[in-house]
Amino acid sequence: MGNREIRIATYHFWKNFRPEILAARFPFLARKYTLVPDQERPDLAIFSVFPGNRIHSLPDPSVPSLFLTGENVIPDMTRCDFAISFSRDIASPNHMRIPNWVHRFHFNGLSPRDLLSANRPRTEKGKHFGAFIFRNKVPLRETFGRELASRAPLDCPSESLNNAPAIGASVSDKLAYVRQRRFGVAFENEMAPGYTTEKLPEILLAGAVPIYWGDPLVGLDFNRAAFLDYANYGSAEALADAVMAIEADDKAWRRMRDQPAYLDDKLPVCADEEVMFAFFERIFDQLPRRAVWPGRSGR
Repeated sequence: MGNREIRIATYHFWKNFRPEILAARFPFLARKYTLVPDQERPDLAIFSVFPGNRIHSLPDPSVPSLFLTGENVIPDMTRCDFAISFSRDIASPNHMRIPNWVHRFHFNGLSPRDLLSANRPRTEKGKHFGAFIFRNKVPLRETFGRELASRAPLDCPSESLNNAPAIGASVSDKLAYVRQRRFGVAFENEMAPGYTTEKLPEILLAGAVPIYWGDPLVGLDFNRAAFLDYANYGSAEALADAVMAIEADDKAWRRMRDQPAYLDDKLPVCADEEVMFAFFERIFDQLPRRAVWPGRSGR
């Protein structure tokens, strides 16, 4: 027998979103399911938080629903049947924490397993000092960027603190750029427990030493010995001092760069394909199997 078709309607995603993006972000679903766009008679409504980073109402509350966000928005489990978010504080079995970096990796042809020590590439030490690649102008991040740039050449090719030519928009362009640098600033846009985006893991994958600010619980997934965290220093000046101390000590830099990316060098539960697949399987397999519509073949 072939894959079971799951007819999905999508609501409140970002501009230019296409339903195929969901399949690309969760490619392991193709083992058993085919996602079919259907705004008229869906089996499942999948919705996010745009515009405004807030939870919107759905047009037909009788359709089973899955809330999906990588943004800093906590799901309201009374307004959906299932949810995927960054949150660690939701006890419902109908919620799974899958931070956006996990499905962003998949979408860009990468895998969270690429960060395991057995798979992670060991690149040459970058020829340039540091990268600061951000579009959004976050005050704390820019304050630190200016402080660090006063100590060493910090390359800022995006809109925030721009001082260098733009690079391509793809993840491969970013990784190639960071690979030529010894440090990468990885400050989040916001701080919230569990809210870890692609910023830290992409710099780890590129082989630079990340300089982080954000999720206070980041050490539950990632190895704190592999990066510098603003939380351990308390000021832009103290963190910049720590960066420059490692910059001056090649052995210290290499020790940090060569640390396992993950805590205990184990794939986090939130990035485990089998755990994610089981969550989706439980959602999809309890959806009603509808009768064959006129003009459609049976399934």
